Amino acid sequence: MRNQILSSLFIFLFPLVVNGQVAASESIDSSNVYFIALRAYLKTIDNEGETLFFLRDISTTDGLPVVLEGYSLKFLDGPALVKRLKDAKEDVVYRIAPIQFEDGLFRVGILRFRAVPVTRKKMKLVDEVAVYVYFKYDCEGKVLSVVEVK
Repeated sequence: MRNQILSSLFIFLFPLVVNGQVAASESIDSSNVYFIALRAYLKTIDNEGETLFFLRDISTTDGLPVVLEGYSLKFLDGPALVKRLKDAKEDVVYRIAPIQFEDGLFRVGILRFRAVPVTRKKMKLVDEVAVYVYFKYDCEGKVLSVVEVK
């Protein structure tokens, strides 16, 4: 009898726990370094209103919004991205590189690639532009601020 009650409670409560975890992971954290870097980058380009396609990366793109600074952002995994590039005329894809430390500053790279056909059935991604967003961290104030975008 006790096992049945525990099983029933588990079955009843499990969906609530799982949904709570999903909701927490889908919330947008505006203090996320990749959010800040992407926002700073989007302010430097002049294609507002366009849809930009990004390679999904669990460490850099999870939790980023689907609309930012007037752009629609689509985060696609490898197979979905290949299908999109084959089916559409759009041949530009972006990747957000993990944070690095260089010369006393942190930096996040926003990399732009162009899909180039190799044969009728194959294509390769060619590195077109790399823009880096540089940050400094104020240890006393615990604030991460953008120094430059280049």
